[in-house]
Amino acid sequence: MLLPAIVSGDVLLNHTTVRNLPRRHWPLALIGLLWFAMTYGWLARSVGGAVRSIDVQLLTQAKAVGYYVMLLVMPSSLNVEPQFHVEHGLSAVSVAGALAALSAAAVTWTLAGARGRFLLALAGLWALPTTIMPLNVLVNERRAYMLVAVACIGVGMAWKGRTP
Repeated sequence: MLLPAIVSGDVLLNHTTVRNLPRRHWPLALIGLLWFAMTYGWLARSVGGAVRSIDVQLLTQAKAVGYYVMLLVMPSSLNVEPQFHVEHGLSAVSVAGALAALSAAAVTWTLAGARGRFLLALAGLWALPTTIMPLNVLVNERRAYMLVAVACIGVGMAWKGRTP
């Protein structure tokens, strides 16, 4: 899943020519193809029928934004099965979560340079599958790990060369 983002970053940030891309990224492409070949049957069965409709899924994941922020700020109450329920209609929590995510993305996009925008796009690519595809597990802290790593890289890039 990250191969398109890595290749795009290589072209946009490192100015790699298209002719050099296969030579530079063949190991990642091979790993991706092997993974897809091994999991094709399982993937076809698992995505055959949606667990929830797309509107309920998007509302639930909008509500999950607040849950993930709470986990990042205060990860003391981790639980195997958190008390998190499906969102069937608009509520203050789901609207606030969606507005928080969209406003953070808009501010970051406005203030970030080309590399910051690439990191934001990478974070969006990482979050997209579990946001759109309904899974049996509503929220899980491991979905936030890569987003935190991307945020740490972005903060480091923003503070590069600055003294406190």
